[in-house]
Amino acid sequence: MAKIGDWAKAQAVLTTLQQSVQQLNQQSPSNHSGILSLRNRVARLSQAVEAKDQQATQHYANQVTLIAAQMTQPYQTKVPVEVTLLDYYGRQLEVDAASGNMAQLQSTASQIEQTWNALRPVIVSHGGSAEAQQFDGLVARAKQAKSVTDYSQLATPILDQVDQLEAVFK
Repeated sequence: MAKIGDWAKAQAVLTTLQQSVQQLNQQSPSNHSGILSLRNRVARLSQAVEAKDQQATQHYANQVTLIAAQMTQPYQTKVPVEVTLLDYYGRQLEVDAASGNMAQLQSTASQIEQTWNALRPVIVSHGGSAEAQQFDGLVARAKQAKSVTDYSQLATPILDQVDQLEAVFK
């Protein structure tokens, strides 16, 4: 929503997120480190949305995705948490490219490769050989990227292919 400047929708999604965090807080120990981190990031996200700060909004929204993925890691989920992490890393490429942070882009590309290496066998075992080959190509491109533009041009194809990886489990 913030990416396209739809601040009314961003506020509506934020309100829903805040309500979900409040419910989670009531159901779980409030000192759980994941919940504390989540509350902190949602508060910062709220400030970014209020200020209509697109880059900060995208950053904190993506941080919420990462924390949620980390919190679900101990549980058996239909879609492996690594798929969610790849979604996070794809959006992180967008955020880092917008700020021109080459060191962070390289780190994110490395995280994509590590996460993909862990996930790939699971994708193939669920009948996703074609999807795995597509993502292999994107990981190879990420390893060869030399500029902010190279990384920026990878973000959308990675996010699109993550949707295909997700579909393998549905």
